[in-house]
Amino acid sequence: MDDFNSLMIINEDDFNIDNEVSFEQAVENISNTVDKMLNENPELLFSYLYRLDVDESKIKKALSPLSIEAPHRGLARLILERQQQRIKTRLEYSPRKKN
Repeated sequence: MDDFNSLMIINEDDFNIDNEVSFEQAVENISNTVDKMLNENPELLFSYLYRLDVDESKIKKALSPLSIEAPHRGLARLILERQQQRIKTRLEYSPRKKN
């Protein structure tokens, strides 16, 4: 699986309340891939962040030396938050199934 797909494997089931994986555990899981990409191929990582439509000002804050968490964790958190937004929007605007 390539790095982008490992960042994109998030779906509605990943954020169910009953799911065993917490948000923080998901951040930890994704942060390993982000850290690797940040060190080995940052241009590709930023390309992926652009494709995921992560807010550029938030990326800058996550990368700031004044940030309270490590850059790779901050970026992982932004990726997950953006995926949650996308899922929420998709659910709000998708046709409802009739029972």
